[in-house]
Amino acid sequence: MEIDRKFAVELGISAASVVLFVGVAVLVSQAYAAPAEISGNFSGEVTGEVTNETTGAFTGEIRGNVSGNLLGNVSGDVNGTVPGATETFTRGVNGTVVGEFPANNSRTSSGTVSGQFADGGNFSGEVTGDITRNATTAPVLQPDGGLVMVGVVGLFVLVMAVAGLVLYRADFDEE
Repeated sequence: MEIDRKFAVELGISAASVVLFVGVAVLVSQAYAAPAEISGNFSGEVTGEVTNETTGAFTGEIRGNVSGNLLGNVSGDVNGTVPGATETFTRGVNGTVVGEFPANNSRTSSGTVSGQFADGGNFSGEVTGDITRNATTAPVLQPDGGLVMVGVVGLFVLVMAVAGLVLYRADFDEE
């Protein structure tokens, strides 16, 4: 079977339209991606300063590892109560991290951490960190993204119709 000029032009225009559609669809899905909700187990260390020795209230910093469905490291500011501490302290902690991935495809997440010290007391605070694995979160579009994606499909249909009209009116018999 010979490939004539008309068939080659049709293939080229169709391929270019499909590549354009896929490229725009990828851009829309990235631009309108909803932040993903994440959660995982946390273990690490709190370094803090007691602000009220009577109640054990403190403020401090937390650093540690996230495990379970997530893998990564987080750090941030925390507060809470710690028994038997005076002035400054450093203690091991366990807890949970709940947060979200941002919409810009970064591995950096932000969220809240909460848990307990091994010898009693509790803590909570805000953390950020790099998540290296997230096994449970499926990508989701924001509500506006669905409407934009429908517009992209409509634009693709329009471009294909215009391309078909151009090809229909083109005179490929002249050489």
